[in-house]
Amino acid sequence: MRHLLLNIKQSSTHEPGFVLVSVIWIAGLLAVMATAFTIGIRSYTLAGRNVIQGERAQAIADGMVMLAAYKLASEDLPGSPHVAAGVAELCQWSTSATVSVTIQDQGGLVDLNTASPSLIDSLLEGLGFAKPESEALQAAIRDYRDPDYDAQTGGSEPTTYPGRKSGPKNGPFSTPEELDQIPGMTEQAFATLARVTTVSSQQMGIDVDRAPVELRQLLGIDGASDPEALALASPSPQRVFAIDAAAELTDGSRFTRHALIALLRQPDRPFAILGWQQRNWIDRKAPDASPSQPCLN
Repeated sequence: MRHLLLNIKQSSTHEPGFVLVSVIWIAGLLAVMATAFTIGIRSYTLAGRNVIQGERAQAIADGMVMLAAYKLASEDLPGSPHVAAGVAELCQWSTSATVSVTIQDQGGLVDLNTASPSLIDSLLEGLGFAKPESEALQAAIRDYRDPDYDAQTGGSEPTTYPGRKSGPKNGPFSTPEELDQIPGMTEQAFATLARVTTVSSQQMGIDVDRAPVELRQLLGIDGASDPEALALASPSPQRVFAIDAAAELTDGSRFTRHALIALLRQPDRPFAILGWQQRNWIDRKAPDASPSQPCLN
């Protein structure tokens, strides 16, 4: 009996301390849980905000592409050809958003399916290929797109390219990106050719006034009056255009829409969309550039 009373007394003596430690431990656990919950809510809030801002940038870019397409279809192109020669123009969408719009007349680019051999040859030489390499690459391009299995250099076309599971397409290029399937095509040359070629002009030459600066430099011509340009000249039908709209918000959200449109100029259908893609962000404006006009004017 004496031992039981002693145990009870000892337990009663230590119980307040035990309870205090337990309360502190529970309070700390609740604080940690509350902090984790707060951080989680904040993360979800920021993620949701980023999604909303990203979708806003996309909506602005898409809207500017459609606006540019309607303008092209409803009125003549501006007097200065550079407007349709891949020159980026910056405008202010709102106090928190700017848009860079680039319009490229496809008649100012080299058509991979219809361009003359001399134009393709000049382009490849401008890329730095030596004459033998240029001739071999041009032959490979023709073999890729022609309908037969006869190689340009004689014999039969390979059924498969070295290191690949496929051979020539034996049909027209569908997109410039197919150039990466051509044997002998370097990564650097492909990146450049993808910017200055098309499959939509159906011209043997190019409209020099509507050619981007990069292409004119590769061909070594200054303008339409250049003697070298006369052999390459082919007036654009001004029918198919690429439109790039890059929207950027003040919080850093960005989106670039690339569209390929064909002008129909019909009352109920002013244009047709041939391609609609998201593109990687490319900062096309100068560091000190600032919007000179509102986008919606």
